[in-house]
Amino acid sequence: MRRTRWGIVTAVLTGSLLLSGCSDSDMRDLVSFARMWAEGHGLVDSNGKPDYWNIGTRVMGGSTGDEQADAVIDAGMTVKNFNDAEKLRDQGVKEKNLKKLDSAIASRPGEFRYHNDKGAILLEQGNIDEAYAEFDKADAIAKPYGTASQVRNLDSRLAALDRIPPPIHNSSSWALQKLGLWEKRYALTKDPADLNSANWIKTGFEKGMYTP
Repeated sequence: MRRTRWGIVTAVLTGSLLLSGCSDSDMRDLVSFARMWAEGHGLVDSNGKPDYWNIGTRVMGGSTGDEQADAVIDAGMTVKNFNDAEKLRDQGVKEKNLKKLDSAIASRPGEFRYHNDKGAILLEQGNIDEAYAEFDKADAIAKPYGTASQVRNLDSRLAALDRIPPPIHNSSSWALQKLGLWEKRYALTKDPADLNSANWIKTGFEKGMYTP
């Protein structure tokens, strides 16, 4: 908990430094302002140290008594949770570790990328039905948010499928998956490049490029 609280304060004090184009002087001014703001809202004490009790109260679901401070802590927790989930996702993909992907999904159940990543690993492992179940979950998450979200979902799945190594990579079942995705993408975007990608795969079937 102590590390979590300090991480939130660090995000509060230095988050603005993520802005591009800041000079060293600008950054020093931003840090100084952030510390003053945090002190004035009960997040750090007069010595510049985190007020663990006040911050911890909000982290555990209570309130600091300052609406702005509560909002900043909530934002810090959101960023921290996102970063933690992304690390688990990256590790899960790299290690093909489904448990880590499950932990990422549990932390951010509305992230369709994680389901696509998990589905691709399941597909690689031969767990076809489970893989398609994950892909269906990703589709269900993306659909309510409109075309742009659905396109990003398809791009996420295309990227996940591309990470699958041979012999599945370039197999006919793998190619059919990709063909379906490019056709869905074209239906959404009407982009000729998407149609060309789909036709290229069809040509590959005609030329016997894919293994059974």
